[in-house]
Amino acid sequence: MVTPQNALLGLPALQWRGVSSPPYDNVSYSVSHSLAERRYPYIDGAGHDNTGRDPIEFPFKLYFLNTLQPGLFPDLFLEWETNVIIDKSIGDLIHPFRGKVECRPKSWNVTMSTQAISGAIVDVVFVETIRDPVSPQDAITSTVALNALAAEVDNQMATLGIPYPTGERTTSLKDLIGQVQGLILSTRLSVEGMVNQAQGIVARIVDITESVRKDHETWPLESSLKRLHGSLEDFKEAHGLNFARGTAEHVTQIIETINSVAALVGNTESEIMGLNINLLRSPSIPVGTSVKFFI
Repeated sequence: MVTPQNALLGLPALQWRGVSSPPYDNVSYSVSHSLAERRYPYIDGAGHDNTGRDPIEFPFKLYFLNTLQPGLFPDLFLEWETNVIIDKSIGDLIHPFRGKVECRPKSWNVTMSTQAISGAIVDVVFVETIRDPVSPQDAITSTVALNALAAEVDNQMATLGIPYPTGERTTSLKDLIGQVQGLILSTRLSVEGMVNQAQGIVARIVDITESVRKDHETWPLESSLKRLHGSLEDFKEAHGLNFARGTAEHVTQIIETINSVAALVGNTESEIMGLNINLLRSPSIPVGTSVKFFI
């Protein structure tokens, strides 16, 4: 039985190219950022510009031991070895915690010894990869990728019984993303407002998911939702929907709405929503809330 004290036991099983793994341990991963260093004469230390996140590496220790389960060696071992060594193409890694990640196999280290004579123990490392990089002037996240990610989240929600927020103009994230992309030929502010609303809905689904968490089965869904939220932000940047304008802050003295704040500070509702994604989770803005606006 999964409890908070043995949470990792409730994670989904590891898969690579649709093939389930043998028993394993170590679901660790590390994240780093590429930093361009800036030095200042006669000043100790240095400044740094973040030039992007480095690809994430996913190491696993796999136990192809027949004492743990019949048929792991050599049958499953050879299937995995084919998928890692012979097939060098990009594949889908289903990570127990982060969900689906497109990766390439990086290394495959096999240990066969008299200490474990029923098979082999393998250390394998996958590295996150980009399938089709686009030029800077194009969308950072392609239309196809956004649609696929939205559909993936819809499927994960359906599997776990997570409801789509009521009272919205669409009934699924895939339909919502389709509307966002359909508005790209409209005015930029209209598109930005729609994207911001989409991000707000995603944030609400994160809240719903966290409130009905079932033995950590929802962690991959939460990871996908956060990737979708970030992809929408990339979508805005790629299409010039983030405007380089000065901002200020308005602190509410009474309960207000996005519409009332927009009228007070001379912004559009879309502009207020774009600067305050967190406010989209509720129809009202509490007293004492700091609301950003364009000046």
